[in-house]
Amino acid sequence: MKSNLFLTVALCLLLFSCNKKSENPNCLAVINPPKLKFNIISQESQKDLFFAESAAYQISDLKIYKYSDTKHEQPLKIEVQVEGESGKKNFSINLDGALTNGSLEFNIGSSIKHKLDYSASIIKTPCPEYKINEIKFNQTVVTTNTGIYMLMN
Repeated sequence: MKSNLFLTVALCLLLFSCNKKSENPNCLAVINPPKLKFNIISQESQKDLFFAESAAYQISDLKIYKYSDTKHEQPLKIEVQVEGESGKKNFSINLDGALTNGSLEFNIGSSIKHKLDYSASIIKTPCPEYKINEIKFNQTVVTTNTGIYMLMN
């Protein structure tokens, strides 16, 4: 009799626990920094300056620094990666995950300098992650529909 009661209670607990949806899924303890995907486009020709056929610049011509590093003593340790298929390439960098607002200096070649400002926030969907709220390139707000920002040179 006691074993039947124990078995019935155990079965009921098992059924109720399987039907209950978890409100807190297993999320990683680390929140990945926001990733910025971008291309740098010529304002005059509307062509990609790095990935177009007969591109004006080599990938190595792009250097990125924290804006506060005015002497350019420490280039960002983040790698600029090339992603995508042939003809659809873009740069991808991880922004500083410790900051929700930041500024970077983009140097193209030896003479072209641009400022990129960003803001991000942490959202829960259902696990916490960063979402880029706004990108400004040379004080102009840049939006994207595809997840890749087109920065005008």
